[in-house]
Amino acid sequence: MNLVTLIGRLTADPDLRFINTGTAISKFTIAIDRSYRKDNQAVTDFIPVEIWGKKAEYCATYIEKGCLVAVSGSLHIDRYTDSEGNNRSFAKVVANSIMKLNSPNKSANIENNDTSGNGDGNEVANDGSSGGEIVSPNNDPIANLTECADDDLPF
Repeated sequence: MNLVTLIGRLTADPDLRFINTGTAISKFTIAIDRSYRKDNQAVTDFIPVEIWGKKAEYCATYIEKGCLVAVSGSLHIDRYTDSEGNNRSFAKVVANSIMKLNSPNKSANIENNDTSGNGDGNEVANDGSSGGEIVSPNNDPIANLTECADDDLPF
């Protein structure tokens, strides 16, 4: 089984492009600190991620540099030959779902009582047939809770 779930912050805004068939692809990198320090400094991994279709368009619209996201997908190893004839490999995560956990300016939105759904950390793109959905915030946090079965858990 090839399943990867990561939580990290975007290092830059997602790059949205469209291939010849019109399918959207969004690429971005997330930064994730390791659980240990080296020479009293945090060790950070930078993981390239790509996501396809409507979810890619969602990322370009609602996710920006600094956002904390949860990404679920699979690990892909691409192999190629560079210009000097050397064999190279490149690891990336191909996401099938992404969840925005918060924005870099979340506290400003709370202070301004922003309930527009922009930058509040409640937008979700999931594996559903619709390609993604946007969940608007509710002032009552318990109202947003839903029951889930063990089959719904990613682990």
